[in-house]
Amino acid sequence: MEEFKKYDLSENELIKITRLCVQEQGGKGAPYEASLMCNLYELNGKNYSSLYEYVRKSGWFSKASEFMDHGDAFSSEVNAVRDVICKGHRLFPRYIDEHDCFRDIKWAKNSGRDIDVYDRGQYIPNVTVIQNRWGSRYTFYSFPTSSSDPFGYTNNKYAPDIGTNRLIMCIGDSVNFRKGAATSFDVIEQLNQGDTLIQKSVSGAWIKAEHNNTTGYVYSKYVLDVEQTADVIVSNLRSTYTPRELKILLKAAEKLVN
Repeated sequence: MEEFKKYDLSENELIKITRLCVQEQGGKGAPYEASLMCNLYELNGKNYSSLYEYVRKSGWFSKASEFMDHGDAFSSEVNAVRDVICKGHRLFPRYIDEHDCFRDIKWAKNSGRDIDVYDRGQYIPNVTVIQNRWGSRYTFYSFPTSSSDPFGYTNNKYAPDIGTNRLIMCIGDSVNFRKGAATSFDVIEQLNQGDTLIQKSVSGAWIKAEHNNTTGYVYSKYVLDVEQTADVIVSNLRSTYTPRELKILLKAAEKLVN
């Protein structure tokens, strides 16, 4: 787990920031919003004296002061945000710097082809490009919760080795593994659910990967980024359970798998 900078906040400041996080992403999404706040402050907040001042006054978070002063926040949500901001347990890598609610997305595209903005199933990590109604364009990273906004990044230079030597897993049956990045290329073999590959690069909606010492291409819809997904799962668990509880749960999960 990447180590992140920790920020000291008064309890009142922490509660106010949590209120805004809950307003933006709901209770379960609050620690993800807090992670984005920290990332943005480190990228853009040099003219502000503190993280709290940046969140309240920068203008990036719509109606920030209103929701911070009058919103709601349960103690569990405050503690989840505390874990992110004060303890440095951020749930996103530091290059994640953008999100939009669906109504503010002008269009989303996969390899230049329009997708239904409201259909979460059409968003592909590190492939889907989003443009909002203000003209900001960024690459999709994930939906951290079932009701959250799409989060992403605006600049690849902050994302180390995206698409290179990552473990991916086939999530379909009889999925074609082809010689090139199009359906017109010959099929090398068919992959089964649970087969693992090493991703080498991303070419539009296709992934160049290695399987059984053979290099080929698979359509990204049929594979899962194991590392990214595992990180999201662990992050969700860490925001819900204590380290001691997690150790017990992981032991139980290992028995179930075996």
